[in-house]
Amino acid sequence: MTNAGEPSAVSKLPLGLVLIIVCCFVRALLSLWFVGQMVRYLTAGSIGIYQYMFTSLVEAVVWVVLGVGLRRLAARARVAAMVFCGIILAWSSYLFLSAMLHQTIQHWNFPLFAFNVVTDFAIIAYLAQGSVKVLFQPKAPPTS
Repeated sequence: MTNAGEPSAVSKLPLGLVLIIVCCFVRALLSLWFVGQMVRYLTAGSIGIYQYMFTSLVEAVVWVVLGVGLRRLAARARVAAMVFCGIILAWSSYLFLSAMLHQTIQHWNFPLFAFNVVTDFAIIAYLAQGSVKVLFQPKAPPTS
């Protein structure tokens, strides 16, 4: 519990970091929603979708772990978030370009691809800043 005049721990975090933490949990929910959509295909008799369901479940877990780690200002979570976003950025860019070259992209996919690429780039750029990196450094214990 916080005292009446004392700000909460969340309000001490920079707005950019709070937005990234929220983004982690939203992306976890979207991954779980995607799993729910795949369950519909399974009940309709589709096969070969299990690996996508597993990947989406793992992705949801990773986003939650990253969100919690960033909230706790764990240095490993910051680096892991940058690496994970880098992997997704590279993969999304590849898929986006492949779809454009083969003209298989649907008009409704373009904003989703573009949003993911911009979001992942922004997360990496924000977490790579020196002022943000300082937040994740271990605090020295008080000396008496």
